[in-house]
Amino acid sequence: MYQKSSKRYPKRTKFIKTALIKNKNKVKIMHKYKQLCRSEI
Repeated sequence: MYQKSSKRYPKRTKFIKTALIKNKNKVKIMHKYKQLCRSEI
């Protein structure tokens, strides 16, 4: 049981990690965009 789960999980953990990294990048981009909008106004 444990070995099967360990074989399956790496892909899931990688997917979750990439998703988290993408979300962080999106948040950073949004913050930069907001700062640009504020500076223009």
